[in-house]
Amino acid sequence: LAVDCALHAPWQVGGVVSLRGMALPPPAHTGHCRGFELFASNGGRDWLCPPERARASYEALQPYGVKVSFDSDPQLAHGCARGKQHMSGRELRNVSEFLRRIWGQLSASD
Repeated sequence: LAVDCALHAPWQVGGVVSLRGMALPPPAHTGHCRGFELFASNGGRDWLCPPERARASYEALQPYGVKVSFDSDPQLAHGCARGKQHMSGRELRNVSEFLRRIWGQLSASD
């Protein structure tokens, strides 16, 4: 949902982090879509949002200007129900690096 909101926001979104999910189908109306940076991470054992389908859902947004970075951690499943969300060290490092890169671009433009 955050990805779809970023595509249609009336302002430029710097980036979106999506953990263990999938993008909605590409928008039918592309008149107001804005591109942005996206980091998506899925568990390699995720049965709810399988990594192959998740990657494809994000890559389908590239024609709308979305710059996709995708990673799949083979040790993780979906694991977000009832407060059982666990981040691996790999996932945390990737998110941290993405945010450092995005925020660095924002502060450099001041």
